Amino acid sequence: MTGNANEPLQSWPNAATTTIALLAAGYLMTSSTTAQQASEGEGEARSGGATILENVTVTGVRREHGAATGVSTDRGDVACDVVVNCAGMWGREVGRMAGVNVPLHASEHFYIVTEPMAGVTRELPVLRDTDGYIYVREEVGGLLMGGFEPVAKPWGMDGIPEDFKFSLLPEDWEHFRLLMEQACVRIPAIETVAFAIGSDLRLSRSRTETTVRSRSHPDHR
Repeated sequence: MTGNANEPLQSWPNAATTTIALLAAGYLMTSSTTAQQASEGEGEARSGGATILENVTVTGVRREHGAATGVSTDRGDVACDVVVNCAGMWGREVGRMAGVNVPLHASEHFYIVTEPMAGVTRELPVLRDTDGYIYVREEVGGLLMGGFEPVAKPWGMDGIPEDFKFSLLPEDWEHFRLLMEQACVRIPAIETVAFAIGSDLRLSRSRTETTVRSRSHPDHR
């Protein structure tokens, strides 16, 4: 929904209300959501003959007369009538296996996490400032602020390692500056609050300096 100076941004105690922002009811962790859906639907899927396998590497897409007929994996071949490419950052590579050009490339996604802040609760809606390219939500009593800058920074230009998992990338404060400046306009308290270090959200409560430490991880667009 749309917020203005008189309503619904009032639910955000630290937000300036001089511009229009968007509020969303909440957010989902994609990995947890996928795991939950697989768990809830696994019994029914299995009764229909489906098998859910994890930690399997696709090495090729089998084709016949221009149509996919299965996939090759490090555990053997699987025959099927339909192949769905849900490979995320590796989507382009899997597409190439089928002779398809998927217009997808990984980019660095920058974010910061603050230490706990007064007035921040789990009930806060997700705030999006589309003009400022940022989003803000609650995280362990503090705020997580990230964004999608107008000029993204590509990652994995030479290919994405097959064993790459949840990891942090080197900081790039100059690239993050635009998002941070916009966040300080939207939520002035971010300019002086202390920040947690790292994506595991271990809070450095004794930290007193206010130097911004940005973290980034791969994203795909």
